[in-house]
Amino acid sequence: MSIRKAGQEDLKYFLEHGMCLKELEESFGFKGYLASEKEFIKEYSRFLVLAYSNGIYRFYVAEEDEAGVVGTCISAVEPTETFYRYDLIGRILFIWVEPEYRESGVAKSMVEAAEEDLVADGIRVIYATINQWNSTPQFKLLHHGYTYQFVQLFREL
Repeated sequence: MSIRKAGQEDLKYFLEHGMCLKELEESFGFKGYLASEKEFIKEYSRFLVLAYSNGIYRFYVAEEDEAGVVGTCISAVEPTETFYRYDLIGRILFIWVEPEYRESGVAKSMVEAAEEDLVADGIRVIYATINQWNSTPQFKLLHHGYTYQFVQLFREL
């Protein structure tokens, strides 16, 4: 398995994996996505193209020789509020691994690749966003050295 920075031609895998994540999260009752699949594809495709070109987001793919792309990861460099010790922080905001490749180190390798790039750019704090029902990546990131710092609560009005 190898991890590489994604090219623009790889954005189709991020769209496919985004659709899988949307379906999975909606099965747990999350209602934050656009209602229709057509709207979601249009807007998420737009986001991927803009995010890929703006320099804030970094895209990675995991490849297996026979299977091709088996995982995708997006990280970002974000400004913080002025009262924090750091001007910029890193964020792991999207990881998807094909079900048959989970528990094989694919996600860990993608996170490590993203962390290396962020640290090389001077980032000293990295956080990850994970839905509350998705406990496996929470436990894996805790084992990898991440800690709980803040909990965000949402209310739909």
